[in-house]
Amino acid sequence: MKDRCLLLLLAVACGVAVQAKVYTIHDLAQFPGTGITADENGVCTVEMESTKKDTSYFDEGRIAVTRNQIIIREGNSFKLEDGDLIVFNLGGRITIEGDIDADLAIGARLTAAEGAEGKVAGLRMSGTGHVANVRNVTFEYVGLDNSCEDSQVIVRNCTFKYHNRYHGFGAIRFMRHNHGNVVEDSSFIDCVGAAVNVGGNVPGGLIVRNNIIERNVSSSDPLPSFNLVSGGDEPIIIENNRVIGPGTVTQAGGICVTNFWNIPSEQPVIIRNNHIEGNYYGICASENSHVFMENNTIVNNNVIYTTGKGGYGIYVCNTTSDVCHTTITGNHIEGNAVGIYIRYRGENLNIGKTDDPTASDYNPGKNVFVNNGRDGVLCDLWNDSPDNVYAQGNTWNVAEQTPELIETVIKHKTDDNTLGEVYFMPPNPDFVNISEVLIDNEDDADDTYYNILGQPVAHPSHGIYIHHSKVIYIP
Repeated sequence: MKDRCLLLLLAVACGVAVQAKVYTIHDLAQFPGTGITADENGVCTVEMESTKKDTSYFDEGRIAVTRNQIIIREGNSFKLEDGDLIVFNLGGRITIEGDIDADLAIGARLTAAEGAEGKVAGLRMSGTGHVANVRNVTFEYVGLDNSCEDSQVIVRNCTFKYHNRYHGFGAIRFMRHNHGNVVEDSSFIDCVGAAVNVGGNVPGGLIVRNNIIERNVSSSDPLPSFNLVSGGDEPIIIENNRVIGPGTVTQAGGICVTNFWNIPSEQPVIIRNNHIEGNYYGICASENSHVFMENNTIVNNNVIYTTGKGGYGIYVCNTTSDVCHTTITGNHIEGNAVGIYIRYRGENLNIGKTDDPTASDYNPGKNVFVNNGRDGVLCDLWNDSPDNVYAQGNTWNVAEQTPELIETVIKHKTDDNTLGEVYFMPPNPDFVNISEVLIDNEDDADDTYYNILGQPVAHPSHGIYIHHSKVIYIP
């Protein structure tokens, strides 16, 4: 009888312990001692006690408070409400070991207290198997940190401004295995670090779509706006984003995919239809990555960090013995210091392979190179590796698509016999010869020049343009 009573008590106790509860920020402010307070206008302030040594518990242990965070403990969840304004003071962080429900119709704002802009963290999801659904939320200085195993984060129509990197390298950060993540229709403006950062050994599905990135990565660290990891069995798609760099001499990259941990890749990373401009490089694929770059506009990534380095439209870098599988098709590559730069190894790099249309590695090329170079020297492609590279079916920045002229915009074995060869013939059959060559750069002020994308150009320099319905070349 005593044993039965004991089992019954344990069952009741367990039932109480696992009963989930949803907390709003105003709910948390009802518990004195959590560090969260609400003023008469409903503004909630999160203030940590830096000298606190022991953990405090509230609401039957569902809420824990440590020196540097408020924790909504495992299985319970956090809900933002329309109109919420949460101000984080020095060190402020709310960790949720459960779901985050912030799918708002009107919106909420999370920001830093005056003087605390550089040392606030924001929201952190932890635990196992949880979901964060965030829509119409503005994050200022603070970010969204996903340290939850087997999780999913969906972010739509949000704004991240001035993120300070206090909680990590990215305004949105993924640090555990996850799946089905979505970041779309959002803005990342003037952030110190990356917009989206994925830990180096963290595989997971991710779609990043229709976002605006402006002037991110203002720190001196070599960070891209999108720092991703290839590998795993779920799709990773980066499409229709506008990634505009700070335009200053930093190592701010556009989009980078790497795989230092050699995670098996069952699906490639797809990077397509993005506009990438004003960065240290446009798109980078490194180490054991598996990447398709398709139909991107990669222009004016000509920021030079040190003499002779940086300014790459596309950067393929592999320092290991593993193979970097990269296929590059249909991109417009213009105004970069180097159009495509290949470093260390170029094995399994496919910039166009047209010999056999039935082959599994057939690639029509269709990349267009315009005005890439520095110090008056044009460079569409630099194969700074010992491996041979296919780059057929492309349109090069020369008056006529002949072997002799194309050689002048490619650096490879013919320039240095330690380098691999670039197989660039045949070029794009749909756009082979330039119909007219201008002798100088003088043009009629009433006439309009267009680049290959059909965009008007006020002051055309050397390169390929459309003028009076003709394709012309300005030397």
